[in-house]
Amino acid sequence: MYKCIVILFLSMTFYYAEAKEYDHVVQGYVIDNMTGNGMDSIHVILMTNDSTVIARTTALPKVAGELAGMYQFTIRKVGKYIVKAKCEGYEDGYMDCELRNNREAAILVKKYVWQKPLMTCQR
Repeated sequence: MYKCIVILFLSMTFYYAEAKEYDHVVQGYVIDNMTGNGMDSIHVILMTNDSTVIARTTALPKVAGELAGMYQFTIRKVGKYIVKAKCEGYEDGYMDCELRNNREAAILVKKYVWQKPLMTCQR
């Protein structure tokens, strides 16, 4: 009987600790300043505040319509992050964002607008 109580207590403690981990969304858009539209072939990188890469993705292509240029990451830890956007022929773009507490469901990153393309972005 005593062993069952201890195992149950450990299970409940583990479940409580597990429940404190929340998924938070980091979401934003990369758009072209000439057209105002989302761009194709954008590589987006999520980094910690000290530039350690956490995740990589590709923004949605132009065929996604109004969602073109959108990217999304999932994070679990409170802290400051850097979003880096890369595209051949353009200078790299950087945006800072911060998850302040676990009650925030998402971080909506300000739209990044590329100002001066060096040439068109094609793959």
